[in-house]
Amino acid sequence: TLRTFGRATAANLGFNEGIESFAGWTIRYSYGDMYHLGDPGVYLNKKESPIDFPVWLNPDDIANGYDTVVEEARGWMNNLVYGHNVITDKSYYIPDTDSIVLNAQLENPNSHPVSIVTYIKDLQGSLIDSVLLNPSGDPQSETWTGVWDTPIQENIFKLDITAKDLITSESFTLSNVSSFTTAGPVIVDSIYITYNSFVKAYYVKLFLKNEGNTFTILYSRVQLSSDDLWITSISSSQSLPDILPGSIVSSGNFYVRVDSTFPGQFNFNFLVSVEGWPCWKDSAQVIVTGIEDEIQVPLTFSLEQNYPNPFNPTTTIEYQIPEMSFVTLKIYDVLGSEVATLVNEEKSVGTYELNWNAANLPSGVYFYRIQAGSFIETKKMVLLK
Repeated sequence: TLRTFGRATAANLGFNEGIESFAGWTIRYSYGDMYHLGDPGVYLNKKESPIDFPVWLNPDDIANGYDTVVEEARGWMNNLVYGHNVITDKSYYIPDTDSIVLNAQLENPNSHPVSIVTYIKDLQGSLIDSVLLNPSGDPQSETWTGVWDTPIQENIFKLDITAKDLITSESFTLSNVSSFTTAGPVIVDSIYITYNSFVKAYYVKLFLKNEGNTFTILYSRVQLSSDDLWITSISSSQSLPDILPGSIVSSGNFYVRVDSTFPGQFNFNFLVSVEGWPCWKDSAQVIVTGIEDEIQVPLTFSLEQNYPNPFNPTTTIEYQIPEMSFVTLKIYDVLGSEVATLVNEEKSVGTYELNWNAANLPSGVYFYRIQAGSFIETKKMVLLK
């Protein structure tokens, strides 16, 4: 019997066909992907072995408990040069701004001269670039490092790593060993929470925003977790609809159950992944004491674009604050002169909406500016009469 290792066997005897002359009988034989004329060495069937290559089991080997194939495999593994444990210093990078630090571990049992290259691909497997890694200090160091400047485009990237033994010229590649992204980021914009007394659980719905400019997030999931000791269970991750740049989508309801020590707050962690690759992480503390009806808990400061815009003579401005803050919201003309103060007081956590009537002002460009704690933002609007 000829034995081999490292070759796929899933398609062995992969075709069944009834024999018309013998009812109830089936013939099995190699067919289709079992053997390609253009690539005869890939599949198990028809795999060629050199003459006298020690992969045959014989009576003497069996009697002595010696398996030539296992020994051949051990020899191959014990001399294999390969890179692994490829990591990046973080998962999200700002396009055309950040530099990505790549680190990998090297296995080099014979201390041969080697080269290690990481290949950067998109989710479809198209090659984007490659990075040559260098040893950290000692050339025989187990840790190898490289740096790649992020491109201007938003995307999600996967990494392959190839290590080559420069003495034997043998190389080994591990595919899809890590990932990072320049898309988004996707953040948790706000949370809706309500308590369901019938199932004795909090319902937690996440609203997530794609803060990127060009890349639509497809096939993503969000996972909710917590290290709070009073949480007894959290339901599993949820799939998300496509998230267009600048848009907000909601998850389904997570079921969160607590025990009697629950102090009225949650410390949540959020992980958004795409096709199984972790991309964006966030965390937040949410106070829920006294919740009976559904409430919205914003997690970020924001000032939305007024609507309609242009307007005549009224428009709506919306903003949100994730913590109690003293808020000022003022309107300015193009010369920087203040023309109106819409908010000038302390506000509790929440989302707010107000209307501004500019009937007594001339047409033109105006600016509205919010300050809440250290958060400051200004947006432009047009009054067109």
